[in-house]
Amino acid sequence: MYIVVSTLLDDLPLWLQSPDLVELDPNYDVAFQRSCFWTQKSRMIAMFHSVRIMVLRQCIEHGLTTLIGLNNDQLTLAMEQTNIARDVVHSLQSVPFQYIQTNGEPGIELMRVVGSILLELSQKVENDVIRSRASSLLSSLLDILARLDSKASEELINQQN
Repeated sequence: MYIVVSTLLDDLPLWLQSPDLVELDPNYDVAFQRSCFWTQKSRMIAMFHSVRIMVLRQCIEHGLTTLIGLNNDQLTLAMEQTNIARDVVHSLQSVPFQYIQTNGEPGIELMRVVGSILLELSQKVENDVIRSRASSLLSSLLDILARLDSKASEELINQQN
């Protein structure tokens, strides 16, 4: 089931894959339609990654990682968490900033959770590559959060220092 969930974004309709490339009827408000598509894409991506993180964290917490096709090896779990964090950061970077803002506090909460995972990985994982990657992703995420000027960004910045 986790694998099925992990592939849900692979077959998005064109209007959600690339909202700016879709041919729209000029008789309608094209800017409004594109704005709606970007908002939908941004929210869908945020929900998708939230589910992935929630499932992975619950499986790790309860020792059930084999249910999602992973073993309990700490390096494997750190890599999977880093990969999800990378997907979140890349998704945020691929969406125009104003649509990240439309996600409001639920979007901020996703970034806070991902930020706390990255902070933990950057400080506690023994593997240098994963620690470095987590630190780099955390820096990118903090840049986005700082632009949002939210309480979550202040908390993460304070935790990092």
